[in-house]
Amino acid sequence: MTVVRLGKASRYGLYALVRMARSPTARVTAKDVAAEAEVSEHHVAKVLRALRRAGLVEGARGAGGGYQLAREPAAITMLEVVECIEGRPDAPHAARSEHGEDAVDGAGPEASAVQAVLREITTNAYYTLKSVTVATLAARAEAAPSGALPPPRTELAPIDRSP
Repeated sequence: MTVVRLGKASRYGLYALVRMARSPTARVTAKDVAAEAEVSEHHVAKVLRALRRAGLVEGARGAGGGYQLAREPAAITMLEVVECIEGRPDAPHAARSEHGEDAVDGAGPEASAVQAVLREITTNAYYTLKSVTVATLAARAEAAPSGALPPPRTELAPIDRSP
């Protein structure tokens, strides 16, 4: 079960940004990212164009062309990436299913209790995306053995809940 699920495009975008953060002087191409992530080059190219339009990366054409971060990795949040690719996620107080209806149908204290917890989960996910930066992801990637997922964090970073 996955409580928070990002679309493929957002995941590709985050992967590309982390790659750029780890090699700040190199230009990264859609072909590079696609080969490393084993995904479609065409899809990655679309994602990189969206990141460029959002001002998160700068692109250069021609020999030696590719993409680089337009800002410091610590200044780019996961939420910004998701917003530029998928649109603004639900407001922190929302708790809806994938199809847009209320997460729990019905009335009464049982439904209210479940809805309250789902709103809390959604709120925490939103503010976590807002507080985790590309620099954080790059540092975790550096700490992970090659090909291995980094261990889950047991402590939470302070969450920025400002509007």
